[in-house]
Amino acid sequence: MNTLYFGDNLDVMRDRLADASVDLIYLDPPFNSKSTYNILYKSPIGADAQRKAFEDTWHWEDGAQSAMEDVRRADVRIFKVLQALQGFLGQSDVMAYLAMMTVRLVEMRRILKRTGSLYLHCDPTASHYLKIVLDSIFGGANFRSELIWKRTSAHSSAKRWGDVHDVLLFYTASDEYTWNKIFTPYDDLYTKRYKRAMPDGTLWTDDNLTAPGTRNGDSGASWRGLNPTDKGNHWKISNAAVIDLAGSEEAKKMSTTAKLDLLDENGLIYWGKDGSYPRFKRVLGSGMPPQDIISDIPPINSQAQERIAKFTMSASRALVWYDSRAPWPQQLDGGSCAILKFGSEVFGVTAAHVVSAFENALARNPNFVSLIHDTPIDLLGNIIALNDELDLATFRLTEEQVKSSQGIALDCSDAWPPPGIEEGDGLTFSGFPELMKGKTGPKLEFRAFIGMLRTTFVSEKDIVAAWDPSIDKRPISNPAVPELGPNTSGCSGGVVLLQRIVKGLHRWFPVGIIVEGPSGGDIPIDLYKGRRLDFVRPDGSISNPVGSGWLPS
Repeated sequence: MNTLYFGDNLDVMRDRLADASVDLIYLDPPFNSKSTYNILYKSPIGADAQRKAFEDTWHWEDGAQSAMEDVRRADVRIFKVLQALQGFLGQSDVMAYLAMMTVRLVEMRRILKRTGSLYLHCDPTASHYLKIVLDSIFGGANFRSELIWKRTSAHSSAKRWGDVHDVLLFYTASDEYTWNKIFTPYDDLYTKRYKRAMPDGTLWTDDNLTAPGTRNGDSGASWRGLNPTDKGNHWKISNAAVIDLAGSEEAKKMSTTAKLDLLDENGLIYWGKDGSYPRFKRVLGSGMPPQDIISDIPPINSQAQERIAKFTMSASRALVWYDSRAPWPQQLDGGSCAILKFGSEVFGVTAAHVVSAFENALARNPNFVSLIHDTPIDLLGNIIALNDELDLATFRLTEEQVKSSQGIALDCSDAWPPPGIEEGDGLTFSGFPELMKGKTGPKLEFRAFIGMLRTTFVSEKDIVAAWDPSIDKRPISNPAVPELGPNTSGCSGGVVLLQRIVKGLHRWFPVGIIVEGPSGGDIPIDLYKGRRLDFVRPDGSISNPVGSGWLPS
C-alpha cells in the first residue's frame, strides 16, 4: 500500500490494518536505553527548536498497567506470562517496557499473514525477556533464528566485554512462511577447493559419502556391493542435493539407497579408479546461504543517505546538457527539476531560466543533448508551458523516463493546490549543484545537497527561506564536497517540500521550486528564494500571474 503512517503504531494497527494483511514485519523498538529522541527543527538565528518524538525511558505510570489489561482481554495465556515476569521484575521500568511491547506484538500477530515473518531488532539489554514474550505470542515452534549483528568493530568498556552487537529475533506466523533464498559470495579459500569441472563447466570437489558409526536401518544397508558397516560406517547423503533433484516431498519418501541411486544417475557420485569407496561430487553453488552472525553490514552513519531521507533527494532530479561530440571528461551544465503527477499525467517543473540557458547553449552548439539525470529527453520538444515572469517551465515526461532516472513522481492528484505556507514553516530544499555534476567516463555522476530551512517570508509568488550552514550541513554523499551556500548554482528548479501531519499521517507537499540562491559572501545565514507551485495546473499549464484568482486567499 506504500503508505507511511506517523503516530503510535498501536493505534495504526488497531484502526487501519486488517487481520492477516501483512507479509513482513520489521520492528526496531526503543531498547530501554533511557535515551530521548527528538525531531530537530533548525532556527534561522542559530537556536535549535526540538519536539520530542519519543522517549525510550519507560515508566510503569505511563500506561503499563493499561497495556497489561489489554493483553489480558486479548489472550489470558499471554497475560499469565507477563504476570510471571512481573513477579520477578515488579513494576520496574523494564517491566513497563515489556508490557508496552507485548500489547503491540499481540496486534502484530493478528495482522501477520499465515505466510508472514517478523524480525524484532533489539539489544542484549532486553532480548532475553522479549524472546519469552515472543514465544508466548507466536509459539516456540515458530521461532526460527536469533541473528547477531556486529554493528561496530570495537567498543571500549571499563570492566566488561565490549558491546558490539545487536540481536534480531526471527519468528513466523506458521510453518508455511515465505522464504526467499539469497546467497553471499564464497571466500577465495573456499572456492579454491573446487578444482574439477563437469562437462558443462560446473566446478566440483569430492566429499565423503559415509560417516563414522554403524546403523541398522537403510543407511547401513549394502549398495552396489558395498557395505559401509564392514568399515564401521554408514551412508551419509546430501539431502540438499536430493531435494534439488527430486523435491522436498518426494525426498521424504525415499530410502537412503534410493537417494544414492538418484545421485549416481545424475552424475553426482565419483567412482575412483583404485577401487576405493565412491565419493560425493559436491558442486560449487550460487553462494553461501546467509548465516546467523552478520558481520558485513556497517551501521548507518550520520551522513548516510538513509539518515538524510533519500526520498527528498529522489524528489529532485538533475536537468543537464552536454556536448555529445566532445571528448570526456567534460563538465555538465544545467539545473534541477521536480516531477509532478496528476492521475496519468506526469511532467517536470523547472525554472524558466534553466530552459532558456539550454536553448542558448543549443543555439551556439547544435551538438548539445539534454537529460534528466542520465536519461535522454527532448527538453525543448516537450515544453508544455513557459512563463518568464514567474520563472516557471513545465515539460512532458513518461513513466519510463522517470523510472530510468531513478526519480520519484510526486503524486499531487488529491492535494492540489498545495497547502498554504506561513513564516516559520520548516522546508526542505533539494537540488544538484553544478560543482557536483560531472562525467569522467561512461557513467554520469550526480551528488545532491539537501537543506533544511526556515521560511522567513511568503508572498503570492515567492517563498524566501533561511539556511544556517553552521547548523545544517547535510551533503548526501561526500562530506568533503563544498558547503551549500554560494555553491548552489545548478540547483535552480529543484523541489521545495513542506512537511505536514494530516490525519495522523506524515505527508510531504511540493510547494515550490528553487529559483535563486545566495550570491556568496561571509554571511552566517543564507537566503534562498523559491517560486510557489500554485501557478502550475494539473495539466502542466501555468496560470496567469498574481491576481488571476488561482491562488488561495
